[in-house]
Amino acid sequence: MRDLNRYSAGDWLAGAPAVAGFKELRDGLFREFYCAQPSPDLARFLAGHRHLQGGTFMVTIAFEQAWLIGHFLDHLARHMPGVPVIVADNSRTGSGSREIAAACLAGGGSYLKLPSNPIRNINRSHGNALNWVWRNIVRPLQPRVFGFLDHDIFPLAPVDVDALLGEQDFYGQKMDKGRGWAVWAGYSFYRFAALADRRLDFNPDMDRRLVAGGRNYGPLYRHYDPATLRFAKREFRAFEDPALGSVVTERIDGWVHFGGVSYQEQKMRSRKYLESLIAA
Repeated sequence: MRDLNRYSAGDWLAGAPAVAGFKELRDGLFREFYCAQPSPDLARFLAGHRHLQGGTFMVTIAFEQAWLIGHFLDHLARHMPGVPVIVADNSRTGSGSREIAAACLAGGGSYLKLPSNPIRNINRSHGNALNWVWRNIVRPLQPRVFGFLDHDIFPLAPVDVDALLGEQDFYGQKMDKGRGWAVWAGYSFYRFAALADRRLDFNPDMDRRLVAGGRNYGPLYRHYDPATLRFAKREFRAFEDPALGSVVTERIDGWVHFGGVSYQEQKMRSRKYLESLIAA
């Protein structure tokens, strides 16, 4: 939620601070409950990935669509060779999870099934999954650099994460609706040492009109001057699916982002056309 001095008189009369405060408290309780839930395979997973300590790896949250993970792993292998990829599965169905595990086996990703997620809202479910990964995978493995990437964003050219970061502690797409800013967690890279002691929250902050990663304004981003930082370049492009009409995608730096393809009906039905947009 916003700082209290950022609410207008009309906001106070409408009870906006109380509503935002209640939602932040509710989401915080769910976050702590969920992050404390065990994954049966976590100890084995961490033991098998100790070699990642001090290195670089990427993480994506998978959700039902194994075909996305297949393309995601293929594109990262081609354009970020040698960078390990962890696929944390937030799927609700057993069939989705089995297919995603198989895609990881075929594509070289490290698969871990997340605990059952109690949140049904897509954005908050994703945020809680990121929080679980931050607490239970990233912090124990202590990488030098890590990234969070959506499962439906694909690099189309070589990516040098160290070059993107430069001297910064983080890099990605800036979100700013005038109520505080953050970097979108779906395309974000971080130096672990700068974040290690911060109590991060990758949930959206809808009171600030910020999606995944928005709640990190308080613990992280407010301590930085955005005028001194570099951020990703972003533009929207509309394409015409011959069968279904206009499909809007994003270009973020040299990546294409389908956005919502795992739950937006029209994009799900445009799978064949979307695949053609990222075909080599």
